[in-house]
Amino acid sequence: MSRLLRANLLRLIRNRAFWGSLLALAAYQILCHVSTYRGMIKYDVEVPLDEIVLNYVIMAGIAQAVFTSLFLGTEYSDGTVRNKIIVGNSRFNVYMAGFITCVMAGILMFLATFLVSYLMGLPLFGNLQMKPGYFLALAAGGMFLCVSYAAMFSLAGSLISSKAHAAVVCILVSFALLFAASYLSNMLSQPEMIEQVRMAADGNMVREIVKNASYVEGMKRQIYQFLLDWIPSGQSIQISSMEAAHHWRMLVFSAVNSGLFCVLGYIFFKRKDMK
Repeated sequence: MSRLLRANLLRLIRNRAFWGSLLALAAYQILCHVSTYRGMIKYDVEVPLDEIVLNYVIMAGIAQAVFTSLFLGTEYSDGTVRNKIIVGNSRFNVYMAGFITCVMAGILMFLATFLVSYLMGLPLFGNLQMKPGYFLALAAGGMFLCVSYAAMFSLAGSLISSKAHAAVVCILVSFALLFAASYLSNMLSQPEMIEQVRMAADGNMVREIVKNASYVEGMKRQIYQFLLDWIPSGQSIQISSMEAAHHWRMLVFSAVNSGLFCVLGYIFFKRKDMK
């Protein structure tokens, strides 16, 4: 296992997909800083660094989808995986080495982009104002999220041998999950009461507070919140917006997702025909 990990880490250092995903993630965060700072100056409002420092987490799934599919897909297309097994490495060690490498890549992207975000945001927006414990919980959630994404896309890599097909599937899945999470988040953010204007019998316009027909309540609201906390993209939206009310529950869900995807990925990889 150690030799496989060393070989993978050497590949990672020279891997264009890794550096490209990292630079894209950092560029996204830099654009967020620039856009927010311009708005702050234009409208003369104060924006704390807390509201923007983890914005990039929402794009972490897409970045990891690109990297993981290309990194693992290259090993399949070049015959590297088959050669590793032929020389005596067990399928478990081969799969876990690839998975651990993808986890490390995801966490490195998370930490490097945070460093860029924090150092750039410090002179523009000032220091963080949130409680250190809450921020550490969010940061831990972000890193657990990277593990969850790595497990998910490693599972896809164990099913799809074509590098191009794996990349397409992983990217489409990451976008689909992001759209689903955005829908759930938007529905849950609907206010219970809204202001409405209607015309009275005398012809005057009357403002009144009425119940919002789009407001989600009861068991349906609990299900929506559960799904938002469970799916990785839902966690990324909550972490990036600093509104993770159930951050400890999300950590548990990330751990469960990671274990489930990892076990399923190994099962499929163990049965995969390497011809």
